[in-house]
Amino acid sequence: MIAKSEISDPHVKLTVKYLRLPLLVLNFFGLWRNDNNSYFAYNFYGFCIIFFTQFAYAGFQIIYMVLSFGDIQKLAEASYLLLTQATLCFKITMLLLKKRKIEAIIKFTDADIFIPKKQS
Repeated sequence: MIAKSEISDPHVKLTVKYLRLPLLVLNFFGLWRNDNNSYFAYNFYGFCIIFFTQFAYAGFQIIYMVLSFGDIQKLAEASYLLLTQATLCFKITMLLLKKRKIEAIIKFTDADIFIPKKQS
């Protein structure tokens, strides 16, 4: 883990300084694998977490919409939740599909040119 004194150091990579917490959250939910994790086990864990918390919920919303087809109030509520969940599922899918490009951009921003310079 990185100490707070290291984060305030101007020579620390920007990804460590600013993206440490978001990458930790993505790692916890199985979306961003560290190098020290087992590839198959971590991908299986990530698939289970995302499938059962996001995609299965969207599927249940579709089932609920079909079952409440006659009641316009229930249908309106279900469609709002379904569209919100479908958008989230789309975002997760795009994140996973474009992960290599995102990693390349993150590595690119770790270059020395992006480190802030002290102004005299």
